[in-house]
Amino acid sequence: MDAGAELLAEKRGLRLDRVVLLGRTFEEYRRYFLLKPEELIARDVLDVAGGVSSFCAEANACGIRVISFDPIYSLSAEGIAARSEPDLEAVYRAIGNVPIYRWSYYKTPERMREFRQCAYSILCPTTKPP
Repeated sequence: MDAGAELLAEKRGLRLDRVVLLGRTFEEYRRYFLLKPEELIARDVLDVAGGVSSFCAEANACGIRVISFDPIYSLSAEGIAARSEPDLEAVYRAIGNVPIYRWSYYKTPERMREFRQCAYSILCPTTKPP
């Protein structure tokens, strides 16, 4: 294998064999998209493919009018949580072994897991993680 192929193989990161349900929190959206919440209050925001993100719920609580769409919303809160937790656990177990993952924000796999669990727990407030 040549050096370029070795580098590519080394940088592949986390491999998933299917789409997993991992959501992000309002704070993660804010940082990632450089959102200024004070500029969004009383404005309409569309979150397409929102998944198990808590962005919509948290933003609405702050006075930002967000509507989120995702096929997963056809499931009950319990159904979403039942799929989210195993997906989160599988990624959590695998992510610590990924050498190219940047930990500058989350610092540790445990903290990343806390953010993801918080996101789907806020989305599905009637459910509790196992």
